[in-house]
Amino acid sequence: MTVWLMVAGLVVALLMGLYIFWPFFEPEERRRASFVGRDPKEVLMAELAQLEYDFRSGKIRPEDYEQLRVDVEARLLKLQEGEDAEGIAGAD
Repeated sequence: MTVWLMVAGLVVALLMGLYIFWPFFEPEERRRASFVGRDPKEVLMAELAQLEYDFRSGKIRPEDYEQLRVDVEARLLKLQEGEDAEGIAGAD
């Protein structure tokens, strides 16, 4: 009887482990597919929000946060300037 309980516990533990760690076994291309087709500005805004969350939760040091935030904001500004230039050129 105890052998069957041990086997059942092992099976349950194995199934729970698979359930928890399954996303780590997905191919990188599939994880990145969630960004394909999304507006680049939207992706950068989500990245900025995630960065802010990570900083406030203590996952990122203040000096690292500042540099990362500047980088993301610079990419966002560059994207915005490109959109503005396209709008001006399209108006001609």
